[in-house]
This record gives sequence, structure tokens and C-alpha cells, in this order.
Amino acid sequence: MARLVVYGSSIPCPDMARLGLWLEQHAVEGMVMLDIQQDAEAYKKVKGWAGYASVPTLVIAPDGGLDPIDPPLPLLGKRARGFDRGTVLTEPNPAQITEFLRRNGITVQERGSSSLSAGVESPRRLASKGELPDARRRVVTVYPITGKQLFFHVPDSWCRECDLTVHAVEDAIRGDQCFELRIKPWGNNLIDALRRGGWHAPVVTIDGKLFSQGVVPDVARLRAALGLADGSASQ
Repeated sequence: MARLVVYGSSIPCPDMARLGLWLEQHAVEGMVMLDIQQDAEAYKKVKGWAGYASVPTLVIAPDGGLDPIDPPLPLLGKRARGFDRGTVLTEPNPAQITEFLRRNGITVQERGSSSLSAGVESPRRLASKGELPDARRRVVTVYPITGKQLFFHVPDSWCRECDLTVHAVEDAIRGDQCFELRIKPWGNNLIDALRRGGWHAPVVTIDGKLFSQGVVPDVARLRAALGLADGSASQ
């Protein structure tokens, strides 16, 4: 029997985010994930197959193994990206992932809508529903790079600013029923963050518009942007 081994990275990138979105909608039986940033041997293997540290790299391996069940086709001067080499596929698009696994006999099941939980924002603190209609509440979103990111857990020590940013936003809006704080993992929501101009976590948006990135926001400036400088929210 064969299984899928994904050589990925805990450092978010568009290709890992795209794979993450695909995996939110599909369950792959027996799949194994390796982080080339934490596994030196995995890093060396990917460079050997693709010529560079390319992620994600999908490998069809024997059950219990980590290497290709059959030697991959040679690149012969071609770019590794999106090139189906039989048992190795690097940086694929969603359609290529599905076809690659189907052709290699890997069981893939579509998830129901109730299973699509990875990558969805988790409310950190919500204003009491019923006291103010949702449509009238303003939303402050923080995109941290720590915590659960795609298939990996990124330690807080990687970005102290991320935790401090969440606390700064909480300090700015605490006790005010007019605001809702949402936490969206930057890696899981990379496309959404980039679309709003958030290239450098931690990213903070107010009602979907970029407020800050890469730094811990100043609480006084944040309160002013929210209309809380005088102690009350703008209605």
C-alpha cells in the first residue's frame, strides 16, 4: 500500500496556504506531514528532489515509509513547480493535487461543511449578542503568525509581538459592547491578509481595513482610530 507524505514548512507561504485550503475540504487517509524547517533530513530530501527547498512537496511513499515508492521522473531542465513526476509533485495547484492522489490510488474524501474548521477565525472576545446588533458592531481582526498555523504549531517565542498585539487590542476595546475581536491565524488566512495589505504579521485590521502590521500597535492610537479616544465608541 502507498500513502501521502507532505514535506511542508511551518513558515507560511502562499503555496502552503493553498494546500491548507485544499485540505480543509478534503481528508486524505494515512497522510503524514513533515516540517522541513524542523527536520534537517526532510530539508535535504526536498532539495535533492526539487533542487531547492520547495514546499509543499507531495510524495507517494510506501506504507510506513517517507521516500518515493518509485523513483520520480527526472526534471531534465524543467522547473519542479507543478511538474507531476509520478511519485513526487512540488508546489501544485488544487486540481493537480486531486489528480496526483487519484492516479496513485490514495483515498481522498470530501469533507462536509461542518468539518471545515481549520483556518476559520476564532473569536477571542465577543460583545454580548443582543445588546448591540451584529451589523452595528465594528470588527477588529488580528492575524498572528504564532499558534496553530496550517498543520504546525508555531511557538510564541517566534513572534512575541503577536501575543502583545492581541493584548493591546483587548486593552483598547475591553468593556465596550460596540466591538468584536477576531483572531485569524496568518498562515491559515494568508490570502485574506495579503488582500488587505497585511504582508508582515502581526497584522491588525479595523472593519477589514489595514491598521498596522509588523509592530505592536499603540493602544492610544488604536483607540483613536476606533473613536474611543474620548472613552466612547462612535455610534
